[in-house]
Amino acid sequence: MREIRTEIEIAAPPTKVWSILTDFDNWKIWNPIVIQASGVASLGSKLSVTMRGEDGKDGPKYMPIVTNFEEPKAFRWRAKMMSEFLFTNDKVFELEVTGSGTRLIHKELAG
Repeated sequence: MREIRTEIEIAAPPTKVWSILTDFDNWKIWNPIVIQASGVASLGSKLSVTMRGEDGKDGPKYMPIVTNFEEPKAFRWRAKMMSEFLFTNDKVFELEVTGSGTRLIHKELAG
């Protein structure tokens, strides 16, 4: 499985970061690679995400399922891309308290 990992320090408490991160309907406002996202942040829920294509219009669409949910610390989803046998994608979000606010750790696990 391949992993891509990024981290960012955010000058806000984890509860505030969590509320923005789990408000999927508004992802298109702050996430430049998402055209549309929707769903409820809860264990086992199915989300809908449409990526931005190269032409700026609708790109790939997928429907991940939330597989871990620990409010306000972490959540994870798994998406089946094309076919579960060909490619799965796990997206992991972890929030850690820091002296200045929150460290957001984002991982993409593909295999």
